[in-house]
Amino acid sequence: MAVYLITWTTYGSWLPGDRRGWVDKKAFGVQKADTDREIAARKRMTETAVFLKDRQRQLVKTSFINTCSYRGWDLRAYSVASNHVHLVLSIPDKLPAVKCLQILKSYASLTLNQSDGITHQRWWTHGGSIRRLSQRSAIDNAISYVDDQSDDQAPDESQGSNGHNAQNAQSIRPPTIVGG
Repeated sequence: MAVYLITWTTYGSWLPGDRRGWVDKKAFGVQKADTDREIAARKRMTETAVFLKDRQRQLVKTSFINTCSYRGWDLRAYSVASNHVHLVLSIPDKLPAVKCLQILKSYASLTLNQSDGITHQRWWTHGGSIRRLSQRSAIDNAISYVDDQSDDQAPDESQGSNGHNAQNAQSIRPPTIVGG
């Protein structure tokens, strides 16, 4: 079994060029704010940004538990915030981690669409961060990092039915993973 830290954001909540920093697969490290890039990315959006409310976050958590249980994956830690998700899980070595990410996002989307009466074509951003954790210390650090994440900062229930409110976006601090 291989252990991974998997992270992704909700659709439109963290765009390229964001003032909080952003990741470009073609460049190393966190990139600096780029207002023009962020404006261009926002113009390309086909739906409003998604910020999960408490009930939606609980549905996503349940989806993760059920999906991992059904597939025999070991879900070691998870956190679902209003604008992003972190998971630490063990999956079979032969399963590509990107496939695992796609499955988790797919079932979470299906659960949200079926349970909440709110249908999105896109609940999540494309892709996500996948880090293989090969050393015990890296696994322990990732689990601690995910367990320490605050799950209680969902948008106020008085927001629109989709829970959209850019004021509720929070920073994603990259974990310190020794020996990842």
